[in-house]
Amino acid sequence: MIRRFVSAFGLILCLGTDVCSAMEGLAFFDHPKYTKKSPYLDYVNPNAPKGGKLRLGVAGTFNTLDPISQKGLIAESSFLLYESLMKRSLDEPFSLYGWLAESFEIAEDRLSITFTLNSKARFQDGTPVHSSDVIQSFEAFRDHGPFNTRTYYRQIERAEALSPLQVRFYFATNKDRILPLLVGFMPVLSMGKGVGSGPYKIKSVSPGREFTLELNHQYWGSALPVNKGQYNFEEINVKYYRDTGILFEAFKAGEYDVRSEDNISRWNEHYTFPLVQQGKIKKLEAKTARPQGMFGLVFNSRQPLFQDRRVRQALFSGIDFDWLNRTYFHGGTTRTQSYFSNSPFAAGSKATTQELKILEPFRKQLPAEIFLQPYRTPPGSERGDLHVALDLLDHAGWVIQDNVLRHKETKDVFTFEILLASAEHERLALAYAKNLERIGIKARVKTVDATQYEARLRDHKYDAIIHQWNQSMAVGRELYTYWGSSAADEKGSKNYAGIKDPVIDALIAQLTLAKDKATYIATTKALDRVLLFGHYVVPFFHHAKELIAYQSNIALPSKVPASGFPLHPWWTVITAWFHKAP
Repeated sequence: MIRRFVSAFGLILCLGTDVCSAMEGLAFFDHPKYTKKSPYLDYVNPNAPKGGKLRLGVAGTFNTLDPISQKGLIAESSFLLYESLMKRSLDEPFSLYGWLAESFEIAEDRLSITFTLNSKARFQDGTPVHSSDVIQSFEAFRDHGPFNTRTYYRQIERAEALSPLQVRFYFATNKDRILPLLVGFMPVLSMGKGVGSGPYKIKSVSPGREFTLELNHQYWGSALPVNKGQYNFEEINVKYYRDTGILFEAFKAGEYDVRSEDNISRWNEHYTFPLVQQGKIKKLEAKTARPQGMFGLVFNSRQPLFQDRRVRQALFSGIDFDWLNRTYFHGGTTRTQSYFSNSPFAAGSKATTQELKILEPFRKQLPAEIFLQPYRTPPGSERGDLHVALDLLDHAGWVIQDNVLRHKETKDVFTFEILLASAEHERLALAYAKNLERIGIKARVKTVDATQYEARLRDHKYDAIIHQWNQSMAVGRELYTYWGSSAADEKGSKNYAGIKDPVIDALIAQLTLAKDKATYIATTKALDRVLLFGHYVVPFFHHAKELIAYQSNIALPSKVPASGFPLHPWWTVITAWFHKAP
């Protein structure tokens, strides 16, 4: 066995060709930033005082605070109640440091990893955290958790308690270098009592409306370097609002404290309300290295109408990006050209030699243009694009008759529904639908409440939706749940496009098995290119800056981590009632 002990921040497993031992932490390819001499994370204020109340607002609803729930709508910020074996640093692509676990052992054959728990770790009821709790949590997530966690943890053969404070996980393969990281991420619950070991505990709950968490003053991990300067609020109240419009009006009225704005038009036009003018609400813009992910109109390829790639490609002409950007967003957005925008994983205009080498074995299964031309999102406003769209539809069996697009054989009219949960996206959907009328397509826009939307999303009962897949700075096995064949027919998966493509499956597998960073990045770029040329999504746009508005009685540390503002308060970059951050 290879053994490393934690003194301050954890220990290192550098998941490249060799095990690294120069620094401390668990990292994916890169060396962890923090060492045993690091007293705290760079993006916190270690002297932030405790106290006060943070009020948050969320659009939608919830019905559970249980992270293992398959069908429930899990409450925002509920993970403040729980801890994992290791904790992620937000200013590194993918590094974990000791939290519940104070040390680990990794087998030389990489087929198992053993964690030793911190003997001081306690659940909120005062009982110690033992290996049996870790195993029961693992089995619960593996067998009964949301689809993504079931997918992750079924890659682990079994878990074994070696002692009350030692637990070992066995892997079926030593080639998947991300599995140890996924184990480190797993929340641990006291299964018999349903409590966690986190810094907050439940004070009150009004199902579907709001809940309040209160600081656990007996929190065992408050002195750990990974936690210093964090969890500063005495209380955190989370209130739910019916839709995004009401949510914004509530912020204008001062009903909650912090807002992350994703609508640049609203940011430019509507943040002139009295609380802003009076200086009681501050605005902050910051450019980050956080990947923007894919935001756009997603076609459900499970539906017969969208199973033909030529049809999906033709529907790209419905977006007039230039007009939308100029009219609604003051020219402040960028057309999205990648599932990993603003990151090294974005495919770029031209495939590299290494990408082409990765794609070559799949040449017969891929569109020829992947090897011949860069990916291009048509602006949708040019007459030539409409001709291309009509030509694609004609080859797919559709033709315009009396200004209506009909199937040549069945005479069915080409019509579909765009399902929304937010009035916020209505003008995008309506503008898209209006443009599709130029090629004889009738797109209906339907907005439903959050509960109905989530139910239809879970059961994949929709034609098209507007969605954004958020990405981290280090991607991995979660991509199976976004675009893998195994997720296509699973209720609750995030494979909203219904993609079943063996090439995509193979590329995701290859990136999880990559032995060096260059191969990892090139494989992700190749995956991006295949997804783009599949035309499953009409890409919309993104903007590189993060937009934050907050009450003036809240102060922020001066450093922003590379992944952006940690908007979830358990990271507590947004802290209150101190005057100067380091």
